[in-house]
Amino acid sequence: AHLDPAADWAEAVGAEPAANRWEAALAVRVTARYDEARAGVDHLQTWEAIYHPLGATFDAAGAIVVDHEPRDFAGAPTAAARYVLPEASIDSKAYFRTVTSAVKEHLYRGAKVTIFRNPAVKLYSRVGETEADFAARCDRAADAAADAAVAKLRDKYEARLRKIQREIDEAARKADSAAADLEAGRQDELLSQAGTVFDLLMGRRSRRSLSTAGKGRRAAERRLRTAEDRAETKSAELLDLEAELEEEVAEISEQWDEKAGAIEALEIGLEKNDITVDEVSLLWLPVG
Repeated sequence: AHLDPAADWAEAVGAEPAANRWEAALAVRVTARYDEARAGVDHLQTWEAIYHPLGATFDAAGAIVVDHEPRDFAGAPTAAARYVLPEASIDSKAYFRTVTSAVKEHLYRGAKVTIFRNPAVKLYSRVGETEADFAARCDRAADAAADAAVAKLRDKYEARLRKIQREIDEAARKADSAAADLEAGRQDELLSQAGTVFDLLMGRRSRRSLSTAGKGRRAAERRLRTAEDRAETKSAELLDLEAELEEEVAEISEQWDEKAGAIEALEIGLEKNDITVDEVSLLWLPVG
């Protein structure tokens, strides 16, 4: 084939559109399959390159990697064209077999694709996925895992929180009841106290009568204090438990945020049987 000088990569391989001097080159097309079962990768990639100039010994590492198409090889020489034969044995089938083997060996040893993985959230990136996009997926996976862990934590604390809240409500009801009893007792005491004191002064009642009149009030006061103290104690216990829950939730969030960021690069190479040299073509390039 002859290179069409209008090919957008012509300059990269040293071609000069107006030249009538043509040098030999090789156009190579390879299909490479990158597969990694653990990462779920099974990726086909086309690798295309031009080799120029051609020395006596073929060097697969000298590839000029370009994306070429059949229309790039539609050039035609003028009547005044001169062809320069290379040192390479382009008239030998053995030479092209050597090229094929060398290209396969070169790609086997050096060609890789890089993906990303996050062992902490058990995710791998797709071939071609940017690290930023993969990081966003890891964030979403970590958020879901953190939400699941927090849900389990709520189940763990729910019974305790409900129990304490019931105890607070019960203590509040007892305090309200004791307060009502105390107020009623105070009213009764005030109503009866005047007559009791008068009877005491007149000798019709003993001083014990006056003391007995206040016992009911003092008992109601003790019940009220007991209920209020219990309500206060349980409220403090509830606050402590809520703080403990919040601390564990924060710890879970921190752990999964750290796991979301545990991203590392993973290189996937080629096995020899995953490399197929589809085409090796002799290509003439116009050069000055």
